[in-house]
Amino acid sequence: MSEAEQLFRRALAFTEAEYGEHHAETAITIDNLAQVLEEKGDFDEAELLFRRALAIAESTLEADNPSRAIVINNLALVLESKGQYDEAVGLYRNALAIFEAALGPEHAYTRDAEVCLIQSDAFAFEIAFSFHCLASTALHQISLLSDRLTCLFVLVQQRTLLLS
Repeated sequence: MSEAEQLFRRALAFTEAEYGEHHAETAITIDNLAQVLEEKGDFDEAELLFRRALAIAESTLEADNPSRAIVINNLALVLESKGQYDEAVGLYRNALAIFEAALGPEHAYTRDAEVCLIQSDAFAFEIAFSFHCLASTALHQISLLSDRLTCLFVLVQQRTLLLS
């Protein structure tokens, strides 16, 4: 466990004791701990913590609160790292809408969320296109194999007739 992780775990224990488990300050501390875990590559625990932070943020903060959008964006980042692009894109869109409404289109958070959305959306498209190409190639190979099997079947029938 890194020093940063230890410090954030202690901070979380303090924040929960001071404010309770379902407070906006607790959500922020959980989000910070999750970021540390994401940085070290522990995506599964980071995702769980981001989801916990988001549940708290949704119940304690207004829908257009930028702090809520930060947690949403951070969850999207970890989901993207795990290859869950569809959910990540949806979350990026949600975060972007909140940032635009609360902070305006020129704010750094809004622009960062927009970049994340564009990159994730483009990457998801590349993956979908790659699968499409693979599927097309596989279908072409199956078609060729089917043609060959049909020819083989005809040859077997002809030889059977000749031998009869």
